Amino acid sequence: MPANISKVEFWFGSSFHRNLLIRPEGHWSGKTVLVFPDWLGRTPAQEEFALKLAAEGHVAMCMDVYGGGRTAADAAEAEALMTPLVQDRNGLMQLLQKLVGQVRKALPQETGQLSTIGFCFGGLCVLDLARAGEELDFVASFHGVLEPPASRTNATIKSKIAIFHGWRDPIASQASLMNLAEELNRADVRWELHCCGNAQHAFMMPHAAAPEAGILYNEAAAQRSWQILLAMLGGQREIANDCDPLPAAANLS
Repeated sequence: MPANISKVEFWFGSSFHRNLLIRPEGHWSGKTVLVFPDWLGRTPAQEEFALKLAAEGHVAMCMDVYGGGRTAADAAEAEALMTPLVQDRNGLMQLLQKLVGQVRKALPQETGQLSTIGFCFGGLCVLDLARAGEELDFVASFHGVLEPPASRTNATIKSKIAIFHGWRDPIASQASLMNLAEELNRADVRWELHCCGNAQHAFMMPHAAAPEAGILYNEAAAQRSWQILLAMLGGQREIANDCDPLPAAANLS
């Protein structure tokens, strides 16, 4: 499905954010999905995910979290851009809420049920938006940073949440994964965890190629995770409560 691409730009005081909106051509019946980038910023890799969403009938917006359209050329630049934000999680959360608020103002007809997906640093962003109590229909974190802000350990979460995690991810520890599970259970929300065996950090990103650091693209894990995401966004797959009854005709043998 061809797509229409346009810029949507926001100002917060002296902070300028260059977001990219991608709509399917013609009539669309999907969701509006905000795509939050990894630590490199709003790069073509993020835009490719948004184009794939548009091809499935969804409206997608690539979010510029750093501001000014800034991107990193390497890990050192990425760390310099990301570190001030993750060191001030409350400030980051306020920035994210401002961005979502501006999206709702800019697209009032398309944001009744807003969903978010994020990768790595973007996974942290979408989880923090849920922790802030944003009215989001669905949140998906891919190989995200999982620890909550110190001030939000008992957050009120209103969103359905899906976590896509590489079991060999050295950046998101097993302890942080278990802590997130307990956090979501305390919040009493619908959530699912999808762990990809042998997948490492950044398994969704084709450019990820640092296995010595536990950072590596995994085509099989990426494709399966993406298909699960599309099924969730398209309504073919629901995140179920643990108390949902099985269909009467269910066969468990």
